[in-house]
Amino acid sequence: MKNRVCDILNIQYPVIQGPMAWITSSDLVKTSRKCAKRFEEPRL
Repeated sequence: MKNRVCDILNIQYPVIQGPMAWITSSDLVKTSRKCAKRFEEPRL
Protein backbone atom coordinates (compact mmCIF):
# COMPACT_ATOMS: atom_id res chain seq x y z
CA MET A 1 0.00 0.00 0.00
CA LYS A 2 1.38 3.38 -0.93
CA ASN A 3 0.01 6.63 0.45
CA ARG A 4 1.15 9.80 2.18
CA VAL A 5 0.78 8.41 5.71
CA CYS A 6 3.00 5.43 4.85
CA ASP A 7 5.59 7.75 3.28
CA ILE A 8 5.67 10.10 6.28
CA LEU A 9 5.91 7.27 8.83
CA ASN A 10 8.22 5.19 6.64
CA ILE A 11 5.98 2.12 6.90
CA GLN A 12 4.53 -0.25 4.34
CA TYR A 13 1.13 -1.05 5.89
CA PRO A 14 -0.71 1.54 7.99
CA VAL A 15 -2.12 0.20 11.24
CA ILE A 16 -4.19 2.87 12.92
CA GLN A 17 -6.11 2.22 16.10
CA GLY A 18 -9.07 4.39 16.93
CA PRO A 19 -9.37 6.24 20.23
CA MET A 20 -9.59 3.43 22.76
CA ALA A 21 -8.02 5.14 25.76
CA TRP A 22 -10.69 3.85 28.09
CA ILE A 23 -10.40 0.22 26.99
CA THR A 24 -6.76 -0.31 26.00
CA SER A 25 -3.59 -0.83 27.99
CA SER A 26 0.13 -0.93 27.43
CA ASP A 27 -0.17 -4.72 27.02
CA LEU A 28 -2.36 -4.25 23.93
CA VAL A 29 0.11 -1.79 22.44
CA LYS A 30 3.05 -4.10 23.16
CA THR A 31 1.28 -7.13 21.69
CA SER A 32 0.18 -5.19 18.59
CA ARG A 33 3.74 -4.07 17.98
CA LYS A 34 5.10 -7.60 18.38
CA CYS A 35 2.57 -8.88 15.84
CA ALA A 36 3.40 -6.08 13.42
CA LYS A 37 7.11 -6.86 13.63
CA ARG A 38 6.44 -10.37 12.35
CA PHE A 39 5.12 -8.95 9.07
CA GLU A 40 7.71 -6.21 8.52
CA GLU A 41 10.15 -6.59 5.70
CA PRO A 42 13.79 -6.37 6.77
CA ARG A 43 15.32 -2.97 6.16
CA LEU A 44 18.72 -2.76 4.60
